[in-house]
Amino acid sequence: EIRFLGFNDPWEQRKFNKLAETQRGLTYKPSDVCENGVRVLRSSNINEDTFVIDKDDVFVKKSAVNVPFVRNGDILITSANGSSHLVGKHAIIRQIDNNSAVIGGFMLLATTKNPYFLNAAMGSSWYKKFINLSVAGGNGAIGNLNKNELDEKTLFVPSNDEQGKIGQYFESIDTIITLHQRKLEKLKTFKKAMLDKMFPKNGEHVPEIRFSGFTDPWEQRKLNSLCEIFSDGDWIESKDQSSKGIRLVQTGNVGITEFLDKPDNKKWISDETFKRLNCKEIYAGDILISRLPEPAGRACIVPKINEIMITAVDCTIARIAKEFSNKFLVQYLSSSEYFGKVNTLLAGGTRQRISRTILGEFEISIPTIIEEQELIGVFLGELDNLITLHQRKLEKLQNIKKSMLNKMFI
Repeated sequence: EIRFLGFNDPWEQRKFNKLAETQRGLTYKPSDVCENGVRVLRSSNINEDTFVIDKDDVFVKKSAVNVPFVRNGDILITSANGSSHLVGKHAIIRQIDNNSAVIGGFMLLATTKNPYFLNAAMGSSWYKKFINLSVAGGNGAIGNLNKNELDEKTLFVPSNDEQGKIGQYFESIDTIITLHQRKLEKLKTFKKAMLDKMFPKNGEHVPEIRFSGFTDPWEQRKLNSLCEIFSDGDWIESKDQSSKGIRLVQTGNVGITEFLDKPDNKKWISDETFKRLNCKEIYAGDILISRLPEPAGRACIVPKINEIMITAVDCTIARIAKEFSNKFLVQYLSSSEYFGKVNTLLAGGTRQRISRTILGEFEISIPTIIEEQELIGVFLGELDNLITLHQRKLEKLQNIKKSMLNKMFI
């Protein structure tokens, strides 16, 4: 549908093995594994469609290696996996030292003159259809991509010059996407570090980092003591729902410090049901805490929406008293220490949850001065906004790439 200027020749059909040489990976014994040796690349080295060095990579003795070493520009392909949906995922190997790595037995390696073109082609519709039809698996069986079937698969390709242009284009997109992913990960890491440093550790009364001018020790308070209202939402069954009326906010609308509006999945109840069930209205500024995974205990502040709203029974409504900051509290409810506590207190069968009573008894360290609470909440909230901004930019880039993959290949 879309081509670069100057290219008009029709594309030709070629077998995959005419475009790339594929190789199977290394089979090794447990006795071959060592701490420092030759890195074995596996499915975990492909994150989405990006090559990564994994912290849990396996190394084997050099004497155990009987397959070629990988090179930068080779395409790494998952050929077998217990999760069938991971079979066929692929990425170009980048920034790896010569003679330092091989692929594992459940992987394939494709070597080609135009890796960025072929890797992009493997992100388009022909490859997805091929994987869906060819990969066996399910019901406990390991999903498997047959090397010979991939070699014999035909696809449409342009001239070498046009392949080069297309490859350069997708290399540029991948580079920009990788940069945004790194920025996003750095921001998330920084936010996590700030959460750890701006709240006191167990047994301590002051945090490691504070805003200047505040020296008073923090106090311990139970979560429910910070609230004017601390109660669960309403029990609303499917039969109670309506096509319009009062907005029903559910656990799926509760993200970690973020209200997820989900415009295509809104729920309502009628005015009559609202009155009949004597439902509790929620307001902008209330904190909603999801008692269900994933993760249980996540919380967000209700935004200002021009709708009357209620919430479901598996959400706890925390209406914070005026002398405390909801911005501070919602940040505490996103900390790793808090989630660690929640995970030890889940109960139930197949659908575990944390009870409102247990949540209410949580001991929280909090500054005695609301101005300090607000400063902490606003600062960490701004980090959340930056993270959301970069996440949206990344998603836009990924959507552009997806669209171009559909339009630039046959």
